[in-house]
Amino acid sequence: MGRTRIEPPTLCHDFIGEFTTSYRELSRGQSQFNVYEVTLLSFKVESEYTFVDFIRGGTQLNFTVAIDFTASNGNPSQPTSLHYMSPYQMNAYAMALKAVGEIIQDYDSDKLFPAYGFGAKLPPDGKISHAFPLNSNTENPNCVGIEGVLEAYFQSLRTVQLYGPTNFSPVINQVARSSSSSYSFFSSVDFPSHSHSSSSSDSLHFR
Repeated sequence: MGRTRIEPPTLCHDFIGEFTTSYRELSRGQSQFNVYEVTLLSFKVESEYTFVDFIRGGTQLNFTVAIDFTASNGNPSQPTSLHYMSPYQMNAYAMALKAVGEIIQDYDSDKLFPAYGFGAKLPPDGKISHAFPLNSNTENPNCVGIEGVLEAYFQSLRTVQLYGPTNFSPVINQVARSSSSSYSFFSSVDFPSHSHSSSSSDSLHFR
């Protein structure tokens, strides 16, 4: 006499379809356009905040500027230079600073903006620096308002020698160290017509 073993039925969960909805649509209940019955085992509602929402909530930005002082910009005494110091109008760098800064400064309560330069030889010994304060104050690189940044920028143009290469790493790391406990907006004023290089021994750190 043989023996037969009866196995219990196997539950098979076949995929029969899918749908996309939102919490708002589900909360409306059934209608002629959405007749369904769904059992939610769990769910959570997550809000997606925009930049404007953060500003309305009181978020403050710390605006930091870094300007390219490499020789590829051209001689500041020549009209073809992006750093040209014309007595009649602002140069390309000054216009970029003013355009961006006048908007961002409204979201920075103290209006104190650290401002740096990179790619220049500094007096008196001609040492190349890729993170020098425009106001020549290593202890306090802050400039008061965009006008203060522009004033420090023009003063630097009169004292430093444009050189190179274009190396962002030191100034970005400097800003990262200074802003580790706050939200910062970093603006590097540079123009895409110039070639960029970065020292292989340096790494970029963002916080």
